[in-house]
Amino acid sequence: MAVGGLWIIIGIFVDLAWHVRHDVETFLTWSHALLYTGLFFTFAAIALISIRNAKMYGVSLLRAMPEGYELAVPGVVLFFIAGAADATGHVLWGFEADFNALLSPTHQLIGLSIVALLVGPIRSLLCAQQQTRVSFASQLPGIIAVGSLLGLVHWGLNPFFGTDAESTYAPLAIHGFSPDALTLNATLLSLQEAGLSSVVLQTVLTTAVVLYLVRALAVRPGGITLTLLLGNSFIAIAVAVSWTESIAAIVAITVAGLIGDFLLYRSLHRQTQSSLAENNRRLALILAPVVPFAYHAVLFALIAIFLGGIWWNPIFLFGTLLYSAVFGFLLGLVITAKPSPAFKNENDYSTTR
Repeated sequence: MAVGGLWIIIGIFVDLAWHVRHDVETFLTWSHALLYTGLFFTFAAIALISIRNAKMYGVSLLRAMPEGYELAVPGVVLFFIAGAADATGHVLWGFEADFNALLSPTHQLIGLSIVALLVGPIRSLLCAQQQTRVSFASQLPGIIAVGSLLGLVHWGLNPFFGTDAESTYAPLAIHGFSPDALTLNATLLSLQEAGLSSVVLQTVLTTAVVLYLVRALAVRPGGITLTLLLGNSFIAIAVAVSWTESIAAIVAITVAGLIGDFLLYRSLHRQTQSSLAENNRRLALILAPVVPFAYHAVLFALIAIFLGGIWWNPIFLFGTLLYSAVFGFLLGLVITAKPSPAFKNENDYSTTR
């Protein structure tokens, strides 16, 4: 199921790249074919698993899905309905562009259906880990699903992925006061706002995913890197204007993931059973600022070296990096906050009234 979900995610990014680089005038494109073959693969997997379990355990097909995969069938049905509506809309009104494509109701329904498919492996892993500690191989479907979900979020927010810090995107310099000065200054501020927003958004997404992996899924070392690679590589390739730009983003997220996995490895080999919860919280508070900061620091270094330099001034550049660490740490504090001991249950609450 995780493979089918990943197949669909690859399909939507191939479709995104196709729309970015070509004028699309028909629904019948090879990128759509890749997307919908992934859906048919997932549908076939659901059918085969249900039939096998129904025969093995003597239950109905509706009750034959493995634990955690209850939303898979509704997800496939919703995908077919949304896909048919999307194709009909293209025939009647043509193809959306820019933010209209991003906010299209049919596209959002397709995204929701993919979420329903991808949560299956994650919920299944959570159920399995309630009974026993699982290996990295057993965690792999859940890890792939989390990475695919991160990729899906990037698909929905693709205009905000790049920082546009490369010198290629630098605004025209302002010399003195002229009729164009206000326009040029507004352009400068808009580009800086977009760059800072991109860094903060990527920080929030990266931190949230890494802490979910560590705290909810108890992921083994290697899982952070794999998840971040799956979640960031496809968007990096789809929206980049050059392979160098894509590779820079992929290398940066790989380095950040490896740092996260190294910190996770050290934590697992140092903790004791009595301090498990506190060590987990301490690890999360370290990962929260370190991983997003490492990603952006490496990315900006690669831009400076291989992509013609950075047009941001030093204060804005280093201030943005500091923002990445600060927002990551603050999100870590929120996620790892301990429940208040004041109200443990309803009885405690009633006695305080």
